[in-house]
Amino acid sequence: MKLRYLISTGVAAALVAAGTLAANAATPATTATISIGAGSGASLADPFTGFSFEANVLAGTAP
Repeated sequence: MKLRYLISTGVAAALVAAGTLAANAATPATTATISIGAGSGASLADPFTGFSFEANVLAGTAP
């Protein structure tokens, strides 16, 4: 009886571990580039940038 319990617990733990590894492998690594200094490219206003960051944090997608 104890062996059956240990086997089922081991199988459940293996499935959880495999699912966790698969979920982490499916998440691609992201990179960010930050430029400091005056530039001639497009830019976002500070209030919008702050809102965007807060929205990402609330959505759980922040880096």
